[in-house]
Amino acid sequence: MKEQVQLLAEYNRRTNEEMEQVLRGVPAEALARDLGSYYHSIMGILGHVALSDVNWLRRFAAQFPALGFITPGLPEAEIRSMSDAGSVGLAAFTGLRATLDRLLAKTYETFREEELSAVLHFTDAKGVTQSKVIWLVALHHFNHATHHRGQVSVMLDQLKIDNDYSGLLWKF
Repeated sequence: MKEQVQLLAEYNRRTNEEMEQVLRGVPAEALARDLGSYYHSIMGILGHVALSDVNWLRRFAAQFPALGFITPGLPEAEIRSMSDAGSVGLAAFTGLRATLDRLLAKTYETFREEELSAVLHFTDAKGVTQSKVIWLVALHHFNHATHHRGQVSVMLDQLKIDNDYSGLLWKF
């Protein structure tokens, strides 16, 4: 399972970079425009995913001493809400995204194979205590990011902006 989660972390990083390449050509107004999704805009979706990543990284760091590099590695300007992450410009977001992707890759590299079958104990966004197997958390985590990149792709389609930044099979 370790090889698979590391592959997903690398795919996540590469695909985020490719998506950001497309987004660099989009006017800031279009990135912030409410296009009718739950998170309103492309920047709102990107902010949601970043906040989710920060939350998962903090949960891992709280339980696994070997992941002590996570907390000091998180950006100084802490993200506490979607609006914090969604309100920054694309240039600032790109730096944040790169930092999070590096931390995610290092986290999944640091986990030993047997730890991927360990249980992560955490409190979810609704305040409910949860216990989930780490490899399942990893699959959920990367699937969540893929889902939201798909939403960004649809929004780019609505804006008539060419985009094609997916395809795990073609990247490796």
